[in-house]
Amino acid sequence: MRYKRKLAGCFILGLLLGGCGQQKVESEMPPTPEPSVTIEPTRLSEPTVTQAPTLTPTPTATPIPTLTQAPTATQAPTVTPTPTVTPTPTLTPTPTVTPTPTLTPTPTVTPTPTPVPQIEKMGETLSNPESYKNGWYKSWGGGYEEGNGSICTKEYLKIAEEDVYYLSINDSRIVVDIHEYNADKSWLKYTDNLSDGSKFEKQENTEYITVTMRSKEWGVNLRGLFELGFELKLSKEVPQQEYKVVALEQVDFADVTKWYNGDYSRTTGKYALTTGNFAYTEGCIVKDDYYWIRLPEGKYRLKITEISEKGEVVRTTTLANGYKWKKQEETKYIAISLSHTSQEAFDLGGFMATEQGKVLIEKYVKYPHNTVMSSLSAQEFVDAINVGWNLGNSLDSKSVNRGLDANLKQELNWGNPYVCKELIDYVAECGFNTIRIPVTWYYNTEINEAGELVIGEQYLQRVQDVVDYAIANDLYVILNAHHEQPIFYAGVSDAEIQKVYKYAEELWTQIAEHFKTYDEHLIFEAYNEIDNLEQSWSYGATAAAQMNCLNQIFVDAVRATGGNNSMRILIVPTLLDGIGAKIRNAFVLPKDVVEDRLVIEVHTYTKKFSQVLEPELSELEAFSNKLGVPIIIGEFGTSNSYEFPDLREIQAANYVARAAAHGMKCIWWDNGSNYAIIDRNHYANSDKGMIQALLDGAEGKMCTIENGIYINQPEQYEDGMLDTKTGEVVFSYWGTIATEEIPVTEGSHCMVNLVATEEATDIWLQRIAFYDKNGQVLPLTVKNGKIYRVLELQTLYYVCAVPEGAKTVRISMNSPYTNIPRKNFDDYLKNEVLELGITFFDMQDIKLQ
Repeated sequence: MRYKRKLAGCFILGLLLGGCGQQKVESEMPPTPEPSVTIEPTRLSEPTVTQAPTLTPTPTATPIPTLTQAPTATQAPTVTPTPTVTPTPTLTPTPTVTPTPTLTPTPTVTPTPTPVPQIEKMGETLSNPESYKNGWYKSWGGGYEEGNGSICTKEYLKIAEEDVYYLSINDSRIVVDIHEYNADKSWLKYTDNLSDGSKFEKQENTEYITVTMRSKEWGVNLRGLFELGFELKLSKEVPQQEYKVVALEQVDFADVTKWYNGDYSRTTGKYALTTGNFAYTEGCIVKDDYYWIRLPEGKYRLKITEISEKGEVVRTTTLANGYKWKKQEETKYIAISLSHTSQEAFDLGGFMATEQGKVLIEKYVKYPHNTVMSSLSAQEFVDAINVGWNLGNSLDSKSVNRGLDANLKQELNWGNPYVCKELIDYVAECGFNTIRIPVTWYYNTEINEAGELVIGEQYLQRVQDVVDYAIANDLYVILNAHHEQPIFYAGVSDAEIQKVYKYAEELWTQIAEHFKTYDEHLIFEAYNEIDNLEQSWSYGATAAAQMNCLNQIFVDAVRATGGNNSMRILIVPTLLDGIGAKIRNAFVLPKDVVEDRLVIEVHTYTKKFSQVLEPELSELEAFSNKLGVPIIIGEFGTSNSYEFPDLREIQAANYVARAAAHGMKCIWWDNGSNYAIIDRNHYANSDKGMIQALLDGAEGKMCTIENGIYINQPEQYEDGMLDTKTGEVVFSYWGTIATEEIPVTEGSHCMVNLVATEEATDIWLQRIAFYDKNGQVLPLTVKNGKIYRVLELQTLYYVCAVPEGAKTVRISMNSPYTNIPRKNFDDYLKNEVLELGITFFDMQDIKLQ
């Protein structure tokens, strides 16, 4: 339903502060006739018309209105002239005088004047798009000039004799220029920038005017305003101003009669005719410093125009659900308008009928978090997790520039809506009991005069609000420092890393100090995927050693702040959050002043969905046992482009269940896009199947595929690689081995899994090819319909459909980093640090148990 209201002026608050025309609702306030002003359109190209001599009416006659219509022929009003007789200018007819044959008015009858346009007619002319053409009248000389950006009246307008007029314009962005002309249509004067309520005082000998209309704001479609009900009038009296300003606490936003189609100007704070917006007609007095914006999910936007006591626009802000709005110090009143994220009209009445539609904006009250710390240990914390959810690509989004509280809208930069209470409530309702909140601090920091890194206080408060949403739901909260690559990295010189250490200590000291009173539900995670700048996204001995130092600095900085931080559970990552053998072997657990309060975090994005996960999970469990510290998998998941959509839920459940069986808990990476399982704009559209699968995994449901084939003996391989055209094993100068031909057993799909550990860690699958009964290589169709004969893999794990007619398969492998001799391959196979598994299966047989 669309609620349309016709405004005869500007926003009531603008009226109070800047003077606007009266606002009216046609169904409630019928128009009051305004004083008479007569104008007549006259073509600019027409010659000057000879005015008929003035006739003095009889005493009983009704006087002719002061402003007479410019005649198009020589005639006396109310008199029928004889074509051959010209009336004498001094002729004064009386009731007792017999009129001459050429003048025949009835002496005893009051003559009826020729109808003259009233003020409404002037409004019809100036409010009619047909009265205008593109262009303007020049400021000197009043001549017409064609162009875009302005429109002007096509004709000279005959104006009355009154000296003073007032403009009534129901769009505060519009200003008009008026040119005055005498009876000969010679230019007299130019008056510009007249707005609603402006006073216009004409020259003594002004007979005609022209009007040019333009907008003070860029991009306004002037002709389109008429379709929205634009009105421009000249009145002989100051337009009445009616307004109402009430305290925000008294506002009833659910009263749809108080909403008009339109908006408020960013420059004037007054009403403007726009589409897709509703303007609330009462000004709201705001007294507190902070307010919550409450809108349903991410579908609506609230625009707040702040106005000072002097009537000046202080600031205009467009806000979404969950945003905490700060009133400026000089703000006295606010004007509010509402819009929908789509360009289509929305049902205002239906929206206002909801609980959220009745509030929109309310006083901010800080959440009273618990300050009593329990003795929860690291192992108890990990054991308590069922499955977690990442609030990815929100507070961890990046910005372009850096500055103290310069990017408070940073969380919008990667396409997600503001994080709101309702979102976190929904996460808890889904069944997750842990939430990881990635935060990028860098873009809201600065280096002060003392050379110290400082976090913006408002940004700290924003992060705290989101943490409070989760704490209020009794969730465990993992808070980290995420995309801090400009200041946090490894694999650099000793001199360079000292600066990184300094920033790490300063950043975490401030974060820990700000949150030191929170209880055990808040956990700090030091860093996210610290990179090795020597060789990006690869292991490096220097980087691994520096990573260990960074973790120690984090632990020491947090503990030094005291309070609850002296016992808080802290999470430290491996280099890159990686799980490789070199990374694990180089990791050193930080020293701590309290026992059993450290957790190790790693990330892994495997696509494996069966027991083939076991080797890497067993290695992580052994890593955990060696250090005596629990592990969480802080990020895992598959994107919505997972090659086998029917298996995505099974894969998720299987991973959670098998990790838990090895003592590790998982946190799903949800970035709001291709990894999203919760729709942050429309919770009802969330992927409930995936959510349930994660919870099923927490209950221990997993997937097992039997009858795997293992190729782990040196004699099952030969030197060389698979030729990309023929599939034959050919010489390779780079250390590469290929399997013998392996028979294809029953099953529509083939799963290949390479387990490469310890010194064999760098070895990957290189190529795969299928052959028919005659040994000819078969075409292999992969995603998006592409066809290969020999497929490049460069991975450790691959699943594909078996080509029709396939009898055997061959796979080659090598290291992309090192030219490995054949003898080393043989040793890896004998020592069981290198093993290749192949399994054939049918998709419909894959089940959770």
